[in-house]
Amino acid sequence: MTVKAEMEVARINDKDGFTNIRDGQGTEFKIVGTINADDFFSCEQTTADWWKVSALKWTDRWKQIEGYIFKDKVQFLSKLPDTTKQKLIQTIFAKQKDLASKFRSFDSATYRSTISALENYSDIKYSPILPIFSDYFCKTKDSITLKQFFATLWADKGSANEMPSFALGDCFICHSDIVLRQLKSMKNKAQLNLLVSHIEWGLRSHFNVPEEGLDLPENTNKKEVDDFNRLVKKLKTIKQ
Repeated sequence: MTVKAEMEVARINDKDGFTNIRDGQGTEFKIVGTINADDFFSCEQTTADWWKVSALKWTDRWKQIEGYIFKDKVQFLSKLPDTTKQKLIQTIFAKQKDLASKFRSFDSATYRSTISALENYSDIKYSPILPIFSDYFCKTKDSITLKQFFATLWADKGSANEMPSFALGDCFICHSDIVLRQLKSMKNKAQLNLLVSHIEWGLRSHFNVPEEGLDLPENTNKKEVDDFNRLVKKLKTIKQ
């Protein structure tokens, strides 16, 4: 009997630099794909020796591959040491910022490849790392990486991805004073307004509070509304 768990973001722990995905729990089963050292994938931890994984792989298009890998090959990002997390998060933020900046300065000849590179990286690296980042920030209060996140959000302005808002909202919930201190030091008013909008949207999503003018969902309780209003009041101390 196995104990079910939530899927978590992971990478491989394999000296060979790759691990095979099999369609069953054992080496006798067919190989259906390969996970490389830099790939992220989702993994379900159980009491079995082989764990279920789901990974996006590119051939001529993106394809979802599901199967099993041996448990010793799995390294959950949430369980990495803080110093390793910091380096990984900062590397991904820097890459996302670079790709977003290139997209904003694209020419017509490179539009398709530029937007494809940005969207692909956002899907396979940037979005998966954001919940890891918010948990890491809430634990470490790392204002340097928070500042880098701000710069990445500004470079990636115009994106429809809501994951950054959710992550920034979570950061504000756990350490609003640190976030406010960084916001108050900003000189660029447009960047400041963008970040405040991200935070407010993240808070609305976290506390299940809709945009102004819309009715509260039936499953929203008074404490959630009170917590939301308290945090938004703190956010409004920023002079935009």
